[in-house]
Amino acid sequence: MDTLPTMALPTYAKVALSPEAFMNDKASVVVTHARANSRYEITTGGAPAGFLNYRQKPGQLELVHTEIDPQYEGQGLAAQLVRGALDDARASGHKIVPSCSYVAKFVERHPDYQDLVAAQPGSS
Repeated sequence: MDTLPTMALPTYAKVALSPEAFMNDKASVVVTHARANSRYEITTGGAPAGFLNYRQKPGQLELVHTEIDPQYEGQGLAAQLVRGALDDARASGHKIVPSCSYVAKFVERHPDYQDLVAAQPGSS
């Protein structure tokens, strides 16, 4: 596993986040890019807590579904997961298509990520 964004993603890599993103009240939180499964995964204290599925297109990642295990809901893990995926998309030069409603709302609420949204056909 390699920390991003210092190098291209291997098959399974940690996504570099701010130090605060790695810490939760009781356990460490880690976001990884599971390229073979076309998703980002988040763990807390080493236990799987959720994932964000995507479809890769030329120069784009279509972010299609975010899911957090019910026992971890309400801890801000979905936001950390999405932030990790968006930071990785930026570092790798990809635009995003936010098909997942959670990702779309996240980008809407965080203007610093709006430049990552791919232009849609017919929009100007």
